[in-house]
Amino acid sequence: MWTEIRNRMDERERAERDAREAADRATLERASAAEAERQAAELARRAEQEARGAHAVHPAIKQKWENAKKVVGLRDQLTLPNGKVLTGVHMLVEADAVTASHDGNNGFAPTDGFPVDVHGENVNTRDYYRDKDAQSITYSISDDFDERGLGVVVSRDAGIVYSGNGRTIAGQMAARKGTDGKY
Repeated sequence: MWTEIRNRMDERERAERDAREAADRATLERASAAEAERQAAELARRAEQEARGAHAVHPAIKQKWENAKKVVGLRDQLTLPNGKVLTGVHMLVEADAVTASHDGNNGFAPTDGFPVDVHGENVNTRDYYRDKDAQSITYSISDDFDERGLGVVVSRDAGIVYSGNGRTIAGQMAARKGTDGKY
């Protein structure tokens, strides 16, 4: 009798183990397929960027900027820390007209098509994707977006933001969340 009970228990445990192993294999196969797909997409993205060349802007970003409504303001100059003087014009645009280095509405992933340097690295030296402090500050600004979130944003080459990415990302997040009412 005890042997029969033990055999049934062993049989049940074996069936449960087999079911878990089958489920684990299926999960591993799905994860492997998803990772292979992600790697293929990343290789395609890198090949596309390489074909465009260093510091080149993706055509979709350029088209978004060209189609955006703009209110053109006064001409101005900005002196960089190294003494170089940039001449430009102030423009008022919708939050999503310009393109920041990272997408705050997509886990701070680097923005597809944002220019990279000759090493394939984002031309913005702050990595919002990995910098949790920068993310926290950006969330804080976006949660209660007001005039403090504004400032000079240096943009050129089809609306690519070179300085002011954090404020730009926060403004875009606030616009999507509806927390930009004080502005």
